[in-house]
Amino acid sequence: MEPLTTPHKTPASGVLILGLTDVASAVAHQLVRDGWMVMMSQPKAPTAHRRGMAYTDAYWDDHAVLDGIACVRLAALEDWSNNWHSQPLVLMTETPPLPDPRLPILIDARMQKRTIPPDQRSSAALLIGLGPGFQVGQNCHLAIETCWGNTLGALITTGSTQALSGEPRPIEGYGRERILYAPENGLWESTYQIGDPVTAGDVVGHVGQQSLKAPLTGVLRGLTRPGLTVKEGTKLVEVDPRGEQSLVFGIGERPRRIAAGISTALEGWHQTHENPDITLENASPDGALTALLNP
Repeated sequence: MEPLTTPHKTPASGVLILGLTDVASAVAHQLVRDGWMVMMSQPKAPTAHRRGMAYTDAYWDDHAVLDGIACVRLAALEDWSNNWHSQPLVLMTETPPLPDPRLPILIDARMQKRTIPPDQRSSAALLIGLGPGFQVGQNCHLAIETCWGNTLGALITTGSTQALSGEPRPIEGYGRERILYAPENGLWESTYQIGDPVTAGDVVGHVGQQSLKAPLTGVLRGLTRPGLTVKEGTKLVEVDPRGEQSLVFGIGERPRRIAAGISTALEGWHQTHENPDITLENASPDGALTALLNP
C-alpha cells in the first residue's frame, strides 16, 4: 500500500497515541491530515468493538484503512526508527521507548472508563488525556471532554473531565439494550462481520457454551474481533437499529468532535514550540511509561 504523502510538521512533530478505539483512531486520522507523524500503541490484543470505525484490525491484519488514510503495523521498533518519515501513521504492538525527542506529545486515548489514569506527565513534553478520570495539573497537562453534550470536544485547561455517565447515548430510543456483553470469561466466537444485517433473536456468537442473540433488528455497528478470549462484561456486539450500513463505517460524530478538539489544542501548542532544538527536558527515564502501556 502506498504511504500517504503529506507535509509533516517539523522539527519534533511526532505524536504517540495510546489505544486503538474509534476515538483514538479518529484522533490519529485527524492529526495525520494536519501533518503530524503519528504512532499508535497497542501492546495487547484490543477488544474494541466498533472496528468499522477504527484502526483496530491493523493489530491482526498488518494494516487498516479509515476514511482513506492507512495505518500500517510495524513488526519492530527498529522499522519505525529507520523509516519514521516515510509512513505518517503506524501501529506498534511493542512498547515504544520514551522519552523520545521524535515523540514529544502523548495522548492517552484508551478511554479507561472506570480506572483513574496515573500521572505520566513526565513522560512527554505534552500529555493530553481523553475520557473520565483526567484532571489538569494532576495527571495530564491538558484534557479534552469526551462526554456527549455542549462541551463535547472542548479543551480543558483547568479542572477535570466529566465522570462516567454510565449509559450509552440512545439511538432511536435504544440505549444499553442494543449492546451485548460477555456473560462469562471465555472464547468469543462469531461468523458475522461488521455491517451485517441481523434480526432480533438471531444467534450472533458464542462465549464458551453460551449463545448471544441479537437484541433487536438492525445492522452490526460493533463486533469485537472473533477468536479472542474475553472477560465477563466485555462489550461484544452493538446493533444499530437504523439499519444503514453507511453509519457503521468511517468516523462517527463523537470521535470526530473529540479529534477536532485535539487538533485545535496541538496547533496552538505547535505554534509555541517551533524551536528546532526542542527537547524533553522533563522526561523520565525510569520506565514508568512501560508500566503504563502494560498494566
